[in-house]
Amino acid sequence: MQILFNNKLWIALLLLFAVLLPYGPAIPNIMMGVVGFYWLLHLVTGRIQLSKKKIVAILVFSSFYLLCAVSYFYSDDIPFYLKKIALLAPLLLFPLFIISMPYKIESKDVFYIGLGFSSSVLLLLFISFIKQFAENGFVTSAFIGNNLSATFIDIHYLSLSLYVSFAALITCYCSLFNFKTFNTKYLKRFTVIASFFLVGFLILLGGRTSIAIFILFLFVFLCIYYLRTKKLLIPLSIFGITLLAIGMVAISNSAFREKWKEIYSYDSVENPEESYWGGTGIRLLIWDCALKVIENDPLLGVGLGDDMDQLELCYKVYMKGQLLATGTYFHAHNMYLQSAVRVGFIGLFLFLAGLGYGLFMALKKRGVLYLIFLGVFILSAITESFYMINAGVIFFAFFNAVLFKQTVSS
Repeated sequence: MQILFNNKLWIALLLLFAVLLPYGPAIPNIMMGVVGFYWLLHLVTGRIQLSKKKIVAILVFSSFYLLCAVSYFYSDDIPFYLKKIALLAPLLLFPLFIISMPYKIESKDVFYIGLGFSSSVLLLLFISFIKQFAENGFVTSAFIGNNLSATFIDIHYLSLSLYVSFAALITCYCSLFNFKTFNTKYLKRFTVIASFFLVGFLILLGGRTSIAIFILFLFVFLCIYYLRTKKLLIPLSIFGITLLAIGMVAISNSAFREKWKEIYSYDSVENPEESYWGGTGIRLLIWDCALKVIENDPLLGVGLGDDMDQLELCYKVYMKGQLLATGTYFHAHNMYLQSAVRVGFIGLFLFLAGLGYGLFMALKKRGVLYLIFLGVFILSAITESFYMINAGVIFFAFFNAVLFKQTVSS
């Protein structure tokens, strides 16, 4: 029994999950079932002991999901509700599985889990890059956005950009500050090399928010590095090389330039054919409709089953033809607005309470990696609704629970 119930096997399962997470949705969901089965073995043998602090943490992190579940009673589109409540299940399961387990997650363990995830993301990107090159040759457009992200695994480039930005920040942090964790020079070199390639792939994917968030965190890292070492050449070189790489991709690829042009060129949203109009203009229209839907049902929202129907209805009623022309099913493109549309201001409060509790514990316990993770997710959520897709839900639920567990036990 000692072979089955021990900390090393538990950490190995978490590491394996992190490695398989980018290759979704089927493989991570199967692996979540394996983690759940291992937790169940601990439960039936009486090894799960729930303290008051653990119960509070599990409830705080899963309360948003529980309210979404209750919205069954005022949702009209039950088939869509059932689909989405199943998709959101990791928000309940991972806090329950990971926080309640009777094992510690050490700082060294969590960095290896993070590096395992980073290595797996990097491998996925290399496979995708090679596959695109084999099929299309060196055509620059083949290595941009969805053309790159969906080559091997069908994952949207914005979701993969979220993964890559977090992975790149893990490797950058380890390269600059966390050498003491690793006892081999090869692993230290790997973090430097991995950082270089991850940043390059992040730029190629072109997720504007993820790139901006990465640059922001990198700037903070380099400022801290300078204050600690008083060495200016290394941080200036790293920051300069990153900006140079972005500039080179922008010069060589028109698609990349046009994506960034969308940020400020949206003045003619009523007549998009008269000016370049895209991501920002679309989001402004969507956010306007999201606010209108929230206005009608401010406390409990429209229900998990009806959020998309109500948004689409708003696009039609207010004649936002640009959002209907392509037949795309537009969600709110903002986690906070989407949460309020679904379950109102009460749901938004519960969602923010979970993030706030995590931030409070990360600051209190100085959980650096947890702070990085929450910062990346909170800022990324401004322009995307990651709870609409399996890749976003399972990424947040897993890493939030793992990093919280490690942080509070440190």
